Amino acid sequence: MIMLITTPTKPSTFAYSSVCGPHTYSCSGTSRCVLSSQVCDGIDDCGDMSDEAPGCSPCNKTYVGEAGGWYTLSVPRPRGDKLPFTCFLTLSAQKKEKVQVTLQDFRLGRFQSHIHNGCPDGHLQITEAKAEALPPPGSGSGSGQFCGITNNKTRPSYLSTTNTVTLTVQFFQFWADNLDNSFLFSLRYRILPYIKRSAMSDVTQFLGRLVPNSQCDYKLDNCSQRKCLVRSPHYPGLYPRNLTCSYHIFVLPGEVPSGKQANCKHTKTF
Repeated sequence: MIMLITTPTKPSTFAYSSVCGPHTYSCSGTSRCVLSSQVCDGIDDCGDMSDEAPGCSPCNKTYVGEAGGWYTLSVPRPRGDKLPFTCFLTLSAQKKEKVQVTLQDFRLGRFQSHIHNGCPDGHLQITEAKAEALPPPGSGSGSGQFCGITNNKTRPSYLSTTNTVTLTVQFFQFWADNLDNSFLFSLRYRILPYIKRSAMSDVTQFLGRLVPNSQCDYKLDNCSQRKCLVRSPHYPGLYPRNLTCSYHIFVLPGEVPSGKQANCKHTKTF
């Protein structure tokens, strides 16, 4: 099940019914119950348009869900007279839980350059915080932008390190005759349950100590006594855009026995 929490500045006009349960929407003119994520998605799921009230939008809301299930969200293409367009989608889990986001349909303007004005038409930014808030240290988020077209065969996923993820979609202009070539956005997300790690796993796999106030700089030491693991943020999901991570491995004098060498094993590169 899924629950929808609207922002205080834009109160919802939808009435939720106990007949449908606390996390779903009760259609006004039919007996249907639809997921809250289906309200204001541009599709008449109720059959009487009661889930698509005039002027409603899936944007600027917080979505939650039960661990394990997949939920779908889509953002309708904005009208040309409503540009520039900004949409906040906040996905929130319980404490210690994580969020997985998979981009289903993603066409957001053009990608032109890694260096300067790379996303002239619009972009997606992923931040592990509430809308317009700074991401916490160590989250490896909020640093760069996604735009262009994703490969539907890979359907890239983002794995959070915290329990709150905000996707900010900004769109400035259409650039193609076919409007669908400029803007198409939908995603699936699910809540990942908290899995308690054993004390032995902490000993055998050491991810390092986060450098204070950094996003992904780590220090690793005493690797002769434990397995030190260098892992990129959100692995094995999307690597954050425009973010450089550094990993400092310290070896003390005499830590490596005479005649021996340190062994670094490289497993995967994306």
